[in-house]
Amino acid sequence: MTKIDPHTPIRSIEFGIILKEGREFSYYLIPTDSTLKAEFQEMLEETQLQWQKCEEMAREYDPAEIYPSRARLELPSDSFLLGNLSELYNAENIPIEASRIQELPKLFAYFCIFRFGDVQNREKVLAIRKAAQFKGLAKQRLVQWFDDSLHYVEDKFFKLDKEFDVVVTPTRVMILKPKSFESIARLDDVILETAGENLARMSACVPYIEVSGLTEYAKAHKRAARLIASIVTRGDLVNTSERLFKEQCARCGVPLVCNNGKVYPAEKAELAFLNVLDRRRYTVSLIEDTHEKYEATSRHGVV
Repeated sequence: MTKIDPHTPIRSIEFGIILKEGREFSYYLIPTDSTLKAEFQEMLEETQLQWQKCEEMAREYDPAEIYPSRARLELPSDSFLLGNLSELYNAENIPIEASRIQELPKLFAYFCIFRFGDVQNREKVLAIRKAAQFKGLAKQRLVQWFDDSLHYVEDKFFKLDKEFDVVVTPTRVMILKPKSFESIARLDDVILETAGENLARMSACVPYIEVSGLTEYAKAHKRAARLIASIVTRGDLVNTSERLFKEQCARCGVPLVCNNGKVYPAEKAELAFLNVLDRRRYTVSLIEDTHEKYEATSRHGVV
């Protein structure tokens, strides 16, 4: 369960920014006053409130799923899907460089590190928000009414958001904005980089599937890599029946190749093969002698 106890005292709050230059991220802390720290605490509380307001119960984030702009999602904090978020959460001695906030073109996101509890019982929470609105005001031309006339304001102003996109606790990750989570974590990079490792994990659970031919395909096809990442996070993958899997492929029109006691998808059937294994390709028969085939880009289990 992802929950931050509102009665636990906050020992300290640090504010920082993420700069992005090319494909590289860098992190910097920015000093803030007590008023701002109180605003950050309200943002954290509002994030949890909005997350709990979502209509559905919290679901585990699935990298192959298509989500709305806001959703109630979770992940264990040790998941490989966290990518850059794990690096930032575990970062020590982040440099304090206040002037870096002036680098607007590079400003990608901002974050707060909340430290709860006493010295003996420390707990860290990381909350992150993409900086689109935060830096948007700084790019505008602002004027101020002063001394019975309008004056141009040369200083830069930044606008805080009402809530964070993602909150990382010691055990769980609370995701309110799935697209922001994927962008901040650099999920596509993580999934492509771990495609080979994930296929090896998949092979250990379903040894009757030959995965060698899928390795290069997954590294070149982001959707395939996402499906594989989704499949290996299934707790019941090891229970997948070889007979039932083959029968489902046959019903769904997915051609298989059998060789040395193992099966793999025929050429150009790789995605369909992975969709069957991830419960996203299925048939419906509501008309006599008619079997309709479908693929679901978004699905979740029901009782």
